[in-house]
Amino acid sequence: MSTRVTVFCRADQVDDARALAAYLDDDIGGLGTFVPGYVDAEGADCVVASGPKSDAWLARAQAPVGDRPVWDSDQVINMTGAARALAATVFWRPLDAEGEANPLPIWDGTQIIALVAMPPDVALSIMATLGVVPVAEPEA
Repeated sequence: MSTRVTVFCRADQVDDARALAAYLDDDIGGLGTFVPGYVDAEGADCVVASGPKSDAWLARAQAPVGDRPVWDSDQVINMTGAARALAATVFWRPLDAEGEANPLPIWDGTQIIALVAMPPDVALSIMATLGVVPVAEPEA
């Protein structure tokens, strides 16, 4: 089974967030995740990634960063950065285990927010509620 996870953070955290993505995805391709094009209420650039993740991925994301993946023999993943990113990540689901609504996370720009189990349009709406919106296209 897979669950959609949408992750966003300030652009100055993207290297750590990409390291965590590569570690959790168990794939060097995770270093290419996150796209720019968003800004928060303070005007800071933000990045976003979204995709389906397995139950195993979600469980791994709830545990401390472990050993370097065997395939990363060239030490491409910054494991310290991955651990920093995981410590900064707030995982948020709209409902708790009992089906009650969870309060929105507080966004102050220091966290990496992972919105779990919602379609992309709902995740973008939650991001906007927290003050993270797409960069406006310049008028022609």
